[in-house]
Amino acid sequence: MEIKSKSQSISSFNNMLNKLCYIFIIFSSLFFFLVCMNSQDQNWDMLGYAASALTLDNQEPEIVHEYLYRELQNYVSEEDFEKLTKKDSYRKLMSEDSDAFNQQIPYYKIRIVFVGLIFILVSLGVNIFTAGHVITAAAAALGLVVFFHAYRNEIKPVFFRALLPLLFVLTGVIDAGQKTSADSLAYCWLGLICYAFIRKHWAVFPLLVLSVLIRTDMVIFVLLVLTYYFAIKPEWRVQACVSVAATAVLYFGVNELVGNYGWSTVFYFVFISDMLAAHPLEFSNLGVSLQQYFTVVLRNSIKVVNEDRFWVFVLNVLLQLILFFRMKNFKSLNKKTIIELMENPVTALTMISCGYIAIHYLLFPVLWSRFFIGQYMIAALGLIYILTRLIERDTASYERIDTT
Repeated sequence: MEIKSKSQSISSFNNMLNKLCYIFIIFSSLFFFLVCMNSQDQNWDMLGYAASALTLDNQEPEIVHEYLYRELQNYVSEEDFEKLTKKDSYRKLMSEDSDAFNQQIPYYKIRIVFVGLIFILVSLGVNIFTAGHVITAAAAALGLVVFFHAYRNEIKPVFFRALLPLLFVLTGVIDAGQKTSADSLAYCWLGLICYAFIRKHWAVFPLLVLSVLIRTDMVIFVLLVLTYYFAIKPEWRVQACVSVAATAVLYFGVNELVGNYGWSTVFYFVFISDMLAAHPLEFSNLGVSLQQYFTVVLRNSIKVVNEDRFWVFVLNVLLQLILFFRMKNFKSLNKKTIIELMENPVTALTMISCGYIAIHYLLFPVLWSRFFIGQYMIAALGLIYILTRLIERDTASYERIDTT
C-alpha cells in the first residue's frame, strides 16, 4: 500500500512538472513572437514578398512598384529606407527601375503559401509590410511549440524539454523571425514533418509533398526522407513512390505557374554576377559552365570557416554519433550499426539533415544559417535525446546494482 501511494505521488509530481513545462513553452513562444515583432529587421526581401502578394490581385506592375516604395518610406525609419534603396547598386536599381524590380518577383512568388498568407492579411486590412512580419514572427514562435510536441515523448526528463527555448535562440530561429521571409515558416513546417515522422504517422507523406509550396529548396529534404522510407521501411514503399511523383508534379507545376527562372538563373544571378545581373530575362538562357560552378564553390568554401552555427552543428553530429555508439555498445561502423542508426527516427532525422545541408551547399554554395535553422534544431534535439537515453540507462544500471 505504501509503495503504491509513493508511486502515485511520483506520478502526480511528474504530471505537474509536465504541465508547468508546457506552460513555460507556451509563454516562451508568446515572448519570442513579441520580441520578433518589436525588433524587426527590415530586409529587402520584404519588398519582393509584398510585390508577389499584390500581383495575386492582378495589380499593374508599374503601379505595384510605385505603391510599394511609397508605403516603404512611410513604414520604415529614414535610416532603414536609405539602406533599402541606396545601400548598393542592386537596391538603388530596384528602387528606380520598375522593370528590373518586377523581374525579381518570380524569385519570391514561388513561396506560394507565404505569399498567399500575406495576401490574406492584406485583404483583411493589415499593412502589407506588417503582414509579412506578423506571419514570419508567428511561424517562428509556433515552431517552438511544434518542435516541443514532436520531441516531447522522446526526451523524458522535463528539465531537458525546458531547454528548447534556449535552442530556439542558439540555432538562429529568432534571427529568422525578425526578417520577412519564408524561412521561419519552413522551420515550423519542418517541425510538423518531424512530429509525423517520429510517430510513424501516414500524415508525413502529404506534409512532405506540400513542403515545396513552403520553400522550393525543401524538395531536397523531401526526396531524402522519401528515399529513407523506400530503403529502410519496406511497408511504406508504395506511399513513398506515390509521394515522389506527387512532389515532382507539384514542384514543376508551381515553377511553371509563377514563371520561375530555375536553378542556373538563380546561381548565375547570386554567385557569378554578384547580384548585378538584375534583369534575369536577359540572361536566363545562359546557363552555368562547370568552370564557373567550381570557381564559385572553391571561392565560397573559404568562407565556411566563419559560419559558427554550421561548425556547432558539425560538432553536435559527431558527438551524437559517439554517444550513440556508446549507448549501443558498438565497436565499429558497419552495416548493422548504420541500420540501427537509421531505424531510430530521431537519429535518422539528424542524418537526413546532414544530407540536406551537404546537397543544399552543392547546389547553392553558401551556409547562411537561415536556410538550415530547422536542421540545426533537429540536430540539437537529437543530441539531447541521446543524452537522456544514456542517463536513463546509467540510472537503471545503478538502481540494479543498489538492489543487489
